[in-house]
Amino acid sequence: MDRDRGVPAEISRLVDRAVEAIASVRGVRAVVLGGSWASGAARPDSDVDLGLLYDARRPFSVADLKAVVGRLDDRGALADVTPFGAWGPFIDGGAWLMVDGRHVDLLYRELGRLRHAVADGVAGRATTHYQPGHPHGFRSEIPLAELVIARVLHDPEGLVDELRAPLLPYPQALRAEIVRASLWEAGFTIDVARAAAARGDVHHVVGCLYRAATCLALALLAHGRVWCANEKGAVRLAARVGGSPDGFAQRLEAVLGRPGRSPAALGRSLDVLASELEAVRTTTAPGDPSGGTAILGP
Repeated sequence: MDRDRGVPAEISRLVDRAVEAIASVRGVRAVVLGGSWASGAARPDSDVDLGLLYDARRPFSVADLKAVVGRLDDRGALADVTPFGAWGPFIDGGAWLMVDGRHVDLLYRELGRLRHAVADGVAGRATTHYQPGHPHGFRSEIPLAELVIARVLHDPEGLVDELRAPLLPYPQALRAEIVRASLWEAGFTIDVARAAAARGDVHHVVGCLYRAATCLALALLAHGRVWCANEKGAVRLAARVGGSPDGFAQRLEAVLGRPGRSPAALGRSLDVLASELEAVRTTTAPGDPSGGTAILGP
C-alpha cells in the first residue's frame, strides 16, 4: 500500500494493529498516518502520529476510544486519552500512547474545521495563533500541510482526498499572502528589536531573532510551494528550496547559536537578519521558482 513506502515493517505492523482497533470505534470517519513517517523525514526512534477525523455533529465516544486503545497501550487502562478540546482550539485533543515500547500519538481532527481551513487557505487567508508546543505559533496552514502529507489508512468515504483536492497544487493566493505577511513581520520584528538591543536586553532580542528567522523560512517555503506542517526544521528545509540564498541556514544558525550579550553584539546579530531579509525579498520577488510541491512534516 502507498502508506508503506519508506516505512519499516515494524512500524507498518504497529500501524496496522492500531488502525484496525481505532477504526472500529463508531464515529471515527478516517484515520491517517502523519508526521515524519508520512513525510519521509522519520528517524528510527520517531513517534508515530495518527490523525483521527471525526464530525462534531456525530463525534465518536472518547470512552469507547479509551477502551480500545487501552488494549493496545503497554500501560493498559492508564493510556492517556483526552476529551475533545483538551489541547486548545487549534489542536483539538488526542492521546499519548506507548505501543510495543514506541510512542504513538493520536490527534483529533474535526471535519468542519478542516473544511473551513481549506476554504481559508484557497482564499489566501493565513493567520498565526498562540499554541503551546509551537514557539512561532500555530499557523493556519498547518492543518492543510497535514492533509497534503497524510497517508490514508482508513477512509471508506474518501474524505481525505476530497479535502485536499483544492490544495493540489499549492494555492497561489495562500502562497502570495504567506510571503507578503512573513516578510512584513520579519522586517517589523527586526526594527522593533533595535531598541532592546541597545539596552542589552538579550531575552527580548533572542525572541525577535527567532521570530524573524522563522518568518524568512516561511516566506521561502511558501514561495517554493513547500508545505510546512511544523516550524521544526523549517530553516534548514527553506535553505534547500530552489533559489534560496546561498548559506541561508548557516548564517541564521550562527546568529541563533551565538546572538551575543552586549548591545553591539546584539545589534550585529540583527544586522545579519536584516541582510537576510533583503536577500529573501529578492528571492521571493514576483516570478515562479522551478520545481513542484514539497512537504515538511513535524
